[in-house]
Amino acid sequence: MEMVSTDKYKCMVMFDGKHVYANHKFHKGDIIEMCPAKDISKTALYSNSVRDMAFAINNDEYVIPLGYCQYYDILDSFNNEANCDWEWNPKKRVVAIRATRPVEKGEKLVLNI
Repeated sequence: MEMVSTDKYKCMVMFDGKHVYANHKFHKGDIIEMCPAKDISKTALYSNSVRDMAFAINNDEYVIPLGYCQYYDILDSFNNEANCDWEWNPKKRVVAIRATRPVEKGEKLVLNI
């Protein structure tokens, strides 16, 4: 039996209760996190707390990603540069967070939505 290195499963992000930071140096295109996702109905989006966590996959499909996904800062008027983006993998039902440029260890992760 071949053993898998436990380093592979080291958490690649840090969470301080408010923001998510890189716990590892990433290169452009590196996967930062794979977040399993829970399907939700469109009617559930009427709750603000649910809407803030939901990712719109298309006009009729929404998911709530688990893991740290919902805690990433979002590109807005205060954050002028995102350093990661997300993509939906419908076969695996996961949201993959990927670096869009080099990210240094300790840098706040800002997601482009």
